[in-house]
Amino acid sequence: MKLLCLIFLMLLVGCNDYEINVINPLEINLNVDYLKLHNQLQKKLEENNNTFPLLVYKNGINQKKLIYLGEFHGNDPSDKRFDAIEKYIKEFKPQIILNEGGEIDSSIHYQNKEIAIKNQGTLGFLKFCADKKNVKLVNADCSEKTEVAQLLKKYNKDLLIYIFVCQRFIPQFIDHYNKAFDLESEYQKFTKDYLNNRCGFKLSKNESQWSYFERLYKLNNDNKTIDLENFDLNKSQYAAFDKSVLGEISKTSLHIRDSAIVTNIYKNITKYDRVLVVFGALHLIAQKSTLDKIFQNTKTVKYISLE
Repeated sequence: MKLLCLIFLMLLVGCNDYEINVINPLEINLNVDYLKLHNQLQKKLEENNNTFPLLVYKNGINQKKLIYLGEFHGNDPSDKRFDAIEKYIKEFKPQIILNEGGEIDSSIHYQNKEIAIKNQGTLGFLKFCADKKNVKLVNADCSEKTEVAQLLKKYNKDLLIYIFVCQRFIPQFIDHYNKAFDLESEYQKFTKDYLNNRCGFKLSKNESQWSYFERLYKLNNDNKTIDLENFDLNKSQYAAFDKSVLGEISKTSLHIRDSAIVTNIYKNITKYDRVLVVFGALHLIAQKSTLDKIFQNTKTVKYISLE
């Protein structure tokens, strides 16, 4: 454990910007098999009546405590998991909350949790709770520019554009916009605001057109034309669990993010005594063995009961 902590400290001190110089603590001890972890998660959910996993770590020496909630993304205010998260924030009294999905503007303040959840899902809900309890809310995810820069070292740009659009534009377009919004104009916003500005893809005018993505879709789907009305959302969301090159890209992306997340958790647990982490359940399971090594003293693993 001393060696692991020393490695962490050397890396953290040696990097002025840990988001640019990605630290990979997961590489120290394991090569994550996301398909295997996904199957383990599904089994755990069945065993625990679909409640979501929770890790509680306590360090008896210096009274450090980390609570990690592995949640499932959604924007239904009636979902009881939001009540469970709120309960843990109230009882645990964290000094800082680490969230998934990027920074949220500090000027945004929600009047109630229903509006927060409908507008921004878990991230909006955490912002509402953090404001209510006057707790710091900090993004612990890997920045998209870091993620893309690492991916471009290994993969073709067109493949990355294809999978990013499939995973990060089409589901949101189908869910939030559907036929009420113009596809081309929404895609232009996505390519400009997200792919160019947040991800750093630096797309040409041609690459920013929906017609360019349609060609990429045909190349990756046996010359089939994309059908948004019958688009298989499961295929796009769980590409990390197939054996294609797209699945490999998704797994690499998850590994880059998990590495940065664990590093950010470690950085904050050295600063604060009570840290609450709320990320997707698969991230929790992927990071667990590394976190176990950081907290080798007293730890418990259990599942939240929503009843």
